[in-house]
Amino acid sequence: MQLVRHGSAIVAIIERRWERVYLSSAKDRLEWVPLYLVGGALPLAEIHTGTRQVRLCEGQSLFDQQDVELHPL
Repeated sequence: MQLVRHGSAIVAIIERRWERVYLSSAKDRLEWVPLYLVGGALPLAEIHTGTRQVRLCEGQSLFDQQDVELHPL
């Protein structure tokens, strides 16, 4: 998955089918799911399972775009 800054908003580009399936299946039990930098241990952002809205975690920043991983819980 990629996060891309689009003006003041951050958009998630969901590249893999399993990521879409996971977010859809998590909708009933989780509201927000953390997104990690590839190989990272601390979350960069969170994605809303229903709306796909993205918000950065406290203290994190995104300049243009960044590859992130969804760690299934």
